Amino acid sequence: WQPHNMDKDASAEALGWTLCAVLGLSYGLVAGVAGCRALNLRGRGHGGPWTTQKVLHLLVTLCAAARCAFFAHASTLWDWEAGTVSTFATPAPRLAFYVLDQLPTTVLFTIYASVALFWAEMVFVATDGALLYEDYARPADAVVNAATYALLVLQWAALADRSYGFYAPGPYALVSAALYAFAAALLVGFGRAAAYELRRVPIEGVLRRKKLREIGALTSAGAFATLGRSVALLAVRDRPLPLEGPWDALVAAGYFGLLELAPVLLVLYYYRRVPRPRRPDEHAALFPLKGAGRDARDALRRLAELQFEPFEPAESVL
Repeated sequence: WQPHNMDKDASAEALGWTLCAVLGLSYGLVAGVAGCRALNLRGRGHGGPWTTQKVLHLLVTLCAAARCAFFAHASTLWDWEAGTVSTFATPAPRLAFYVLDQLPTTVLFTIYASVALFWAEMVFVATDGALLYEDYARPADAVVNAATYALLVLQWAALADRSYGFYAPGPYALVSAALYAFAAALLVGFGRAAAYELRRVPIEGVLRRKKLREIGALTSAGAFATLGRSVALLAVRDRPLPLEGPWDALVAAGYFGLLELAPVLLVLYYYRRVPRPRRPDEHAALFPLKGAGRDARDALRRLAELQFEPFEPAESVL
C-alpha cells in the first residue's frame, strides 16, 4: 500500500500547487492593476481628499496582495491530503498562514461597508440628512471597522499559542459569518434606498438606467458573495479540508473566485473612471457637508452634480 499512498500524496500536492499558482497569479494581477490605479488617482487628485474611489482601490490592493501572499505561503505549508496545516509547521509560519488568510477576509468586509457607506451618503444628502450622515453614519462605520480589526488581532494572539491546524477556527468563522451577514444587510438596505432616491433625481434617462444597473449589480453580487461566504465559513469551521480530487479543487477555486475575487473585480469596474483634476477650492465647493441639504431641491441638484456626471465617478469623501 505504500506506493499507492505515495502516488496519492504526490497527486494531491500537484493539484494543490496548481490551485495556489492559478489563484495566486490572479490575485497578483488584480493587486497590480488596483495599485497602479490607486497611484494614478492619488496623483490626479493633487493631494485632495480621500474619496471613496481612492480608498476602495487601496483596500482592493491590500486585499489582493495579502491573498496572493497567502497562496504562496499555503502552497508549502498546507498538508493537501490531511486537509490541515502541516504538523511540521513551526509557530511563526503557522500564525502567518492565518494572518494572511484572515486579513483579506476582513478587508473585504471593509470594502463592502465602504460601498454601503457611499450609498448611505447619497441617501442622507437626498433626504436632507447630510448632518446625520456626518455626525452618526461615518463615525459608526469607523467604530465598527475598528472593533472588527481589534477582534481579528485578538484572534491572532490566541492562535499564536496554539497548535491549531484547521482552516477556519470556530470563533473566527462565527464572527466573520455575522459580519458578512451584516454587510449584506447594509448593501441591500442602502442600495435599495439609493436606487429609490436616484429615480427622483432630475437627470438624463440613459444615465439614470446606467447608475441603477450599477447599484443593482453591486448589491446583488455583494449580497450573494457575503451570504455565500457566511454559509461556507460556518460549514467548514473546525474541520479538515483535504484535497482528494479535481472536484475539491474546483470547489476551492469557486469559493475564492466567485465569492471573493469576482465582487472585487466588479467594484474595480464600476469605480474605474479617472476623474479630471480639480482645483483645491473645487473639492470643498463640490460637496459641502456642513449645512448641506437645507433645501431639498438644492440637495438633489448637488447630488446630481456629484454622483451622476457622465465622464467622472463619484467623489464621495469618507
